[in-house]
Amino acid sequence: MSYKFLSYKLTKTSAACIGAVRPEFKQTRHVTEGWAQNEWEITIPNHLGTHMDAPNHHYDNGIKIADLEMDRFVYEKPYIVDVPKGFSELITVEDLKPFAEEIAKCDLLMLRTGHSKYHDTDEYTYAAKGPGLSSQAAEYINKNFENVKGVFCDFIMLAAYTDIEDGNKAHKWLLGEWSDHYCTIIEDATCEGLSNDTLVRVFALPIRYGEVDSAQVSVLAEIRD
Repeated sequence: MSYKFLSYKLTKTSAACIGAVRPEFKQTRHVTEGWAQNEWEITIPNHLGTHMDAPNHHYDNGIKIADLEMDRFVYEKPYIVDVPKGFSELITVEDLKPFAEEIAKCDLLMLRTGHSKYHDTDEYTYAAKGPGLSSQAAEYINKNFENVKGVFCDFIMLAAYTDIEDGNKAHKWLLGEWSDHYCTIIEDATCEGLSNDTLVRVFALPIRYGEVDSAQVSVLAEIRD
């Protein structure tokens, strides 16, 4: 087996949604100045970079990231759906229906649009022109695939920047505000180069902040050699 990060490294210049606050990394202790150890102070919005949305992200009674059951972070049956999309296009129900049989077997639905190619080359395009998941498609997933406990996006956020209102509805459907079933959402990640033939498992491990809705996650794919 081999392993591959699907989450992006966080830096001061990491791709961010339009208007988002940039992370700050301030070194507060230096061994070169006589301290016994190096130490840093980190300030970062909890939805910047590769992160997981827990239900509390969109409604107050929803579960927060640190209170999720452990199995919400381990995916034994991940499945990649290739849905190539252009700028600001939405993934529709009709895009997903041909894969319904496989989605019914998976626990992590990984949406690969190809938009991750802009992450390191064109931040504005990546942030402002990304595709999204339509609210109708999110409702379709919620109502038909209770086995799916996570949805993974290779674009910066579930909502297309050009249609935030519909994207908010998509979040609410997946996160369970309107049903008894929910799945978490992993945004701003990459599955470039992966294949369903060799993909074994996916792990998405968050920082367990006790007070917040959602948090950054380190996402790791286990791959059969």
